[in-house]
Amino acid sequence: MSDRRREIAQRPISGGSGRPWAHTLTAYAFLAPAAIVLGMFCIFPLFYVFALSLTEGWPAHVEFVGLAHYKELLLGGSFLQSLRVTLWYALGTVPMTLILSFLIANLLFQ
Repeated sequence: MSDRRREIAQRPISGGSGRPWAHTLTAYAFLAPAAIVLGMFCIFPLFYVFALSLTEGWPAHVEFVGLAHYKELLLGGSFLQSLRVTLWYALGTVPMTLILSFLIANLLFQ
């Protein structure tokens, strides 16, 4: 075996970043608990609730209705009315809160 091949064979195995695999595995080991908790309490419920929204009659008799609930929601007048009220509330409170907080901060700074 040539010297070049021997040198390459004796190098530590590493990922694409040049770090040894042990460092990469250690990083994943530290990230794993947070990823598991995030998946259990955020990601899984999100997909589960979406799947439930496509059905009707829980828990006795489950019937798949597809996007009918979303169609009913968008075509109903109460959804659009609640969007208008929310937009009106946000446009009224956010600017006033910002202006008031800047005025109070300015008074406290002087």
